Amino acid sequence: MLNLPVYKLPGSGIWYIHTRFEGKQFKRSLRTRDKSLATLKAIELVKVMTHRKFEIDLQRGIFKAEPGEDTAAMIEAIGVISRHSKSLPLPIPSPSHGKGTIENEPPVAAKRSKPKTTLKQLLDDFFLLKSHLTPATKTSYEATINEFSKYLKNPDIQDVQSSDVTDFQKVLAVRQNVSRTIDSKIGTIRALYNFAIKQGKFNGKNPAERLNLLTKKQKNSGGFGIFDRDEIIQIFDCDYFREQKTKDPNYYWGTLLALVSGCRSSEITSLKAGDIKTSGKGIRYLAIRDSKTPAGIRDVPVPSTFFELGFAQFIEGKTDNIFKYENRVGKGAGNAIGKKFSRHLEAVKVNRPKLVFHSLRKFCNNYLLENDVSMEARCQFIGHELGSVNITTYTNRISVDALGRLILPVQEKIIQLTKV
Repeated sequence: MLNLPVYKLPGSGIWYIHTRFEGKQFKRSLRTRDKSLATLKAIELVKVMTHRKFEIDLQRGIFKAEPGEDTAAMIEAIGVISRHSKSLPLPIPSPSHGKGTIENEPPVAAKRSKPKTTLKQLLDDFFLLKSHLTPATKTSYEATINEFSKYLKNPDIQDVQSSDVTDFQKVLAVRQNVSRTIDSKIGTIRALYNFAIKQGKFNGKNPAERLNLLTKKQKNSGGFGIFDRDEIIQIFDCDYFREQKTKDPNYYWGTLLALVSGCRSSEITSLKAGDIKTSGKGIRYLAIRDSKTPAGIRDVPVPSTFFELGFAQFIEGKTDNIFKYENRVGKGAGNAIGKKFSRHLEAVKVNRPKLVFHSLRKFCNNYLLENDVSMEARCQFIGHELGSVNITTYTNRISVDALGRLILPVQEKIIQLTKV
């Protein structure tokens, strides 16, 4: 008898076959969420296992088998299809006389399966409907989904299971991604599948749900450190850094600008000549138009002193990119400056844990706090969201001139710390 126990795995929606063959358990994933397709796949498996030879072509309405046991097995298989799939109404055929061919008129229409949707196609839809995303966010999403898709060999989104995502976590760890980075990439996959579920493109449980490696408390406590005042002096008031002004001016001015402006490395290294502007009241500022968050799109005042130190000469004559750092897929243009900064810290023996290039941004923000700059001004300057209805709904952004009056005096103090 043709035994066809197929079942749907709870949570994932993937169909499995689980039976016994020659006294042993046999369990296999049928790698589909479509019940009709699962039934047909299961029949093919059983057919191979029992050495029965027959052909069922639902689309053309043709059924072929040798007389005897093979024909009986085929008729039983058709009955199984009818019982397991309401979407495939099939008449039970009888063999023609003297032939091993059974034909049905009219042809039976097979259920059309949904066309394959790949992760990359889903990402295109995601970008189309979420047009507010910044270029930096799109680049990050694209890099992660391409990496995940390549690992799974470009799967249909319906075939991705939680086990695939957890296996991908292990691959990322082997590739020396830290837990925070792994969580960020899995968060991207989770966001994409949440979108698919809302759009009706995916019916199962989100395969990336509840797979964070770090708790919220661990993330908050395990972030990058903040430089203290003495460490800033040690980093900037030294021969190593002064030598960079001629040896590697891109690094020299990029690092100093990060300290004074509080900008992210990616924001600095992607600056173009047209992004350096002057307000109607003479305030020099950076027009950040490519950032990882909407709040990051902002105008950042920079002291005129900074330009007088030699930055004006550095940018003179440039018409496109200010800094010569290549934009690497998935890492942006700020990766190289961050790596050299790590070598810089080693050279000046600043070796406290969790101190990185991003710690310059944290120092700038903390220094503004210590000098009584308001939270509203700090958040706009640094590019952080401020979750208050009063601020987000009932208040305009602070103008660059007004922001400059609050921020510039503190930035001058920071420059004095470096003794450049």
